[in-house]
This record gives sequence, structure tokens and C-alpha cells, in this order.
Amino acid sequence: MLAFSGGVDSTFLLAAWADAWRQEKVTPAPRLLACIIDSPLLPPGELAFARTLAGALGADYREIACNPLAWPSVAANGPDRCYHCKYGIFTRLQAVGREEGLPVIIEGTNTDDPTDFRPGHRAIAELGVRSPLAEAGLNKAEIRQLSQGLNLPTWNKPSGACLATRIPYGCPLSPANLGQVAAAEAVLTSHGFPGARVRHHGEIARIELVGPPGELFRKTDIGLISQAVKKLGFRYVTLDLEGYRTGSLNPPDTLPGDH
Repeated sequence: MLAFSGGVDSTFLLAAWADAWRQEKVTPAPRLLACIIDSPLLPPGELAFARTLAGALGADYREIACNPLAWPSVAANGPDRCYHCKYGIFTRLQAVGREEGLPVIIEGTNTDDPTDFRPGHRAIAELGVRSPLAEAGLNKAEIRQLSQGLNLPTWNKPSGACLATRIPYGCPLSPANLGQVAAAEAVLTSHGFPGARVRHHGEIARIELVGPPGELFRKTDIGLISQAVKKLGFRYVTLDLEGYRTGSLNPPDTLPGDH
């Protein structure tokens, strides 16, 4: 069973599975079930994208509804939130795997990921989930290059992360604040800034752009963006001069990372 998100890594794993057995001329190939988690922590459009992509790749896939906000250890949004979230999600996947006769679960961690502050990796290790890309020694740049060679549409897809990474630790997660950042990021995408992050600081929306922050002034009417974001419930809209960087909300004594 593959934990499939439609991102660069899990999409490459899905395609590589089929490609490997095709080269080995094994018919039929051993079964791989791609499981897509339907969660309120997903950025808008990601579920539909993963569903469409799995279908286009001819994958055997299933959507599994899972609401981590129902788990107090996740909703409280402490520094170990990602650990509890991953543990709950992969425990759910293991239960489905037992029902389907699929005892092995794989996911898309690569060799770049362990350098980040990602408590979820501890949950993955504790549950015995396999990470073939990391085991093969592949980093993100190599996976993108190999994905391009396989003509995968995700080869240059911006890196993603769950919406909880936009909310400072200690501020409880809710459908309201997650919805605010999702809608604010959709505003930026519509103005030509895909991959931007909107960090939620109460009344303040802090925008981190991918690329030079000055592009915001050259490419669009910042007044329109500010007005649209304020309509979502923010009082102030700010532009972070350092731009997008993973882990800008991490505790100060941790390594970088988007969690």
C-alpha cells in the first residue's frame, strides 16, 4: 500500500512501481493500492489533483476519509503535532492494509527530508512503514529529474505541506483558521504566485513568496491582494522580506522544515 498524495515523491513511487515490473516483464504485476487521505488539513485542490493523477496513471486507488482535527493531540497544535497526526493516519492505513491483505505500507520520504524538523518521521519509523526513496539514496532533485524522464506532470510541482504548517505552534487548529490560510493562498495563486505560504498570526497574515518578494510589486496590484485577504478576516496583511522558507514557524532550537 502506498500513501499517495499526488506530490512529487509519492507520484514517482507510483510510476516507478509500474515501470519496474514492466521492465521485468512480470504479468500481472504484484498489487499496489494507492491510498489518498481525504483530510481537512489538505490544501484546496490537492485531493482532486491526486484523484485525477491516480486515475491517469491507471492506479488501483482508494480515498480514505480521516479527520486529524478530531484528535486532541493534533488539534492542540503542539510541537509534536506532526508525530500524532502521522501516527493516527498510518495506523488507519495499516488497518485498511490488513483488510486488503497488503501488509507493507510505503511512503515518499527522500534523503533530504531527515535534515528537516519533522516529528512525523518518528511515527513512520515506529510503525514500520517503509520509505523506498530514502532507502535507495534518492534526494529531491534526483526524484524530480527521474520524474521528468518518466514524463510525470509532477516533476516540477512546487513542494507542498499540510495547512497546519501555516499556524504557529500553540495556536489550536480549527476549520476557521485553516480555511483562512487556504483561501488567502488561493488569492495569491490567482494573482500568479503559486506555492506561496500565508502564515496565520491572529489578525496578521504574513505572506512568504516563492522567489524575490519584490515580484509582488512588479507583477500585480498589491492593493487588490490586501483587500481580498482582509475580507477573509485578517486585519493586517504583511509581506515577509525573507520570502518562502520551510520551517519559519518552527521552534527556534530545531532544524529547518515545513512542520
